[in-house]
Amino acid sequence: IGSTAHASDFCYTTSHDFLSCWTTLYSIDFYEKMGHYARIGGLEVARVGDDGRMAEIKRKIASAKSFGTRARLIEPAEIKEKFPLIE
Repeated sequence: IGSTAHASDFCYTTSHDFLSCWTTLYSIDFYEKMGHYARIGGLEVARVGDDGRMAEIKRKIASAKSFGTRARLIEPAEIKEKFPLIE
């Protein structure tokens, strides 16, 4: 359960369906209770000019918020602050 298809230990709560969000949130709660999870966050990014990817991210954020997650869009300056290696 969770988003292990993306990469090991990544649990993104940005999905288009309630069941995927719910199972990911359940997994996070389970991992935290077991003492094997660090909540550090994650970024999903779009390249400049990739309007399709940006629209997809906005749809995922809207869905995730409606399912009760803390997902949000951030500005490029905040991304650079959180992850200085990004161009």
